[in-house]
Amino acid sequence: STTGGPDRRRLVSVLVVSEVALALVILVTAGLLIRSFASLVSVDPGFAQSNIAVLQVFAYGQRYQTTEQRVAFFDQALERMRAVPGVEKVGIVTAMPFMPANINIQGGFRVEGRPAPPEREQPVTSLTVASPDYFQAMRIPLRMGRLFTDNDHAQGPLVAIINDLMADRFWPGSSPIDQRVTVNWQGRWRTMQVVGVVGRLRHDGLDSDPRPEVFIPFSQLPYGSMTFVVRTATDAASLIPTLKQRIWDVDPTLPMYETSTIEALVSQTLAPRRFITSLLGILAGLAFVLATIGIYGIVRFATGQRKRQSGVGVV
Repeated sequence: STTGGPDRRRLVSVLVVSEVALALVILVTAGLLIRSFASLVSVDPGFAQSNIAVLQVFAYGQRYQTTEQRVAFFDQALERMRAVPGVEKVGIVTAMPFMPANINIQGGFRVEGRPAPPEREQPVTSLTVASPDYFQAMRIPLRMGRLFTDNDHAQGPLVAIINDLMADRFWPGSSPIDQRVTVNWQGRWRTMQVVGVVGRLRHDGLDSDPRPEVFIPFSQLPYGSMTFVVRTATDAASLIPTLKQRIWDVDPTLPMYETSTIEALVSQTLAPRRFITSLLGILAGLAFVLATIGIYGIVRFATGQRKRQSGVGVV
């Protein structure tokens, strides 16, 4: 047909509206996803991310059968790593946030002076072993009280640091400092005095919820599964080979289970979402271009039809 009737004009209108609507839906969806990703990246994990190297080791076996052997190894390794040029702080911890093998030890928790809840309702908390310099190496903020010191040794009173999530939950509106708590560490109840409160951490990703956490000094509870946390003045990744060698200077047979930087660990957790966001953004851009070309073609076709209709009418 050389003329466009009402049905054809309606079809053209439907095509134009459909292409515009589809392009807008994809663009809005991509925009919301990009906005959500940007909000996620800006979430505070509770610790610094730049210039921090992490090296995970498991000190077990024939050479580490006693607590004295484990303490001696970690003390020597820490001392050698502190001597590396560019290293500012070095600590060790069991539960390293964002680490694939995040050692999350959980146990029952009681507050001294309060009635013990029934066994089924007993609160559970994460129990983390850390050295004094761990908090400064990670730049974890101190909310109240103090951090661990070298005076918190095996022969001294048992002490603990809790995070502010636990402080708000069990001591709302009051201070937990100098309060006594009892935790169940692998079947053994240990009573200790709270000496400090630190900020809460997100362990399993920027979109994960912080968990209640009790920190125990390494010197009072030596553990074999530890991660060295090294804050540096320069690029942390460049110092990892040297830091690994310092550990092997103490024990050349000890394997490294994970060596990385915190920036890399955080980036790994964001990789799947970053890929989906980028892919949808590319598809949204292509949809917009195709819709623009399609609309242009349809409008041009409709305009040509009107010109032909006008020409036929004049004849």
